[in-house]
Amino acid sequence: MCVCVCKHHCAPARLAEHDLLVEQIPVEFRGLIPHEPEPIFKYSSEEDNTAPVEAELVDQLLAAFRNKTAEKDLAVLLDGLVLQYFPELLNNREALVEKKVDILTQCVLQVSAKTISHSFNAFAKFRPLFLNLISTRKERMVCLQSVADFWQLSSQRQSLIMDKLNKMQIIDTVTIINWLFLPETVGGFIRQSLWEILKAALHKTNTTYHRACEAVEAAKGKLEKLSSLDDVAMGSNSDRDELEEQVRKLEEEVDDADTTLTEVYVTLCQKFTETILEHLQNCDSTNHNYNTTWYQCMCEGFQQVLLENHTELVRCIPSLENVFTADIDGRITKLFTQFQTLVS
Repeated sequence: MCVCVCKHHCAPARLAEHDLLVEQIPVEFRGLIPHEPEPIFKYSSEEDNTAPVEAELVDQLLAAFRNKTAEKDLAVLLDGLVLQYFPELLNNREALVEKKVDILTQCVLQVSAKTISHSFNAFAKFRPLFLNLISTRKERMVCLQSVADFWQLSSQRQSLIMDKLNKMQIIDTVTIINWLFLPETVGGFIRQSLWEILKAALHKTNTTYHRACEAVEAAKGKLEKLSSLDDVAMGSNSDRDELEEQVRKLEEEVDDADTTLTEVYVTLCQKFTETILEHLQNCDSTNHNYNTTWYQCMCEGFQQVLLENHTELVRCIPSLENVFTADIDGRITKLFTQFQTLVS
């Protein structure tokens, strides 16, 4: 486990750094060096699993990106190309949009793969295009999975780009949690990188909630100060009306942020409970030892997440009690019981 963590933190962000690492590490330890952090572009014409039709479509789209085609023209081009090369998707809007999201995400990543700054700038530039295209959580999942596939050899790029997309509201924290607990992803929790993705997503949600609370408290303070004036002029009445409207809108934002906060932590606990319960049941039915390295990493990591976010979780305890019910395996509920004891 210690070796896995060290490999993650020493993982190079660029190919040049990887070459330097190879030169400096003794031959007998080179088996521990992480993979070269190269991108994997799924629509490359050099890939064996890429259909010629897909490669031709993407080549035209990449050319438009490199020619700095305007965002509106890119949207029209993307629509036209996808329908031209995939006419069978015309009557299946869900599949059509998902194909567009995947191609667009891969192309933006490909043209900006040089550095993380290039990637951030590219997603910032085309953020309106993504927001217009993506409207469902399933489509957000397609975008997220596309990032994961493209940078599967660089956990640092994965983590940084996912966090940036979350902050840009192209994806959301619940989508990240759902992706982390997919069967093909959840085994990776023995690595620190997945925990860092989770913690960054939770931090973004917490920050949004606390900023909304601070904003409404500041507005209420201004309103109270204005209302305490002895002589209220006509202009002050107008100012007070504006502040009251501002407070009302900010309170709605707090309510929305609180709802999102609860959804995020309930989803996290549900996914954790379902995953661990499945593991325990499988081990019990096959008479295998459940206390594996993965199980220990999951439980210890989950406990750490609970403690690090205890301020926000306390608000969600009534909802979480519906997740950690008495009929669930005691090895799972004890984690929540210990947390409740610590924060009570």
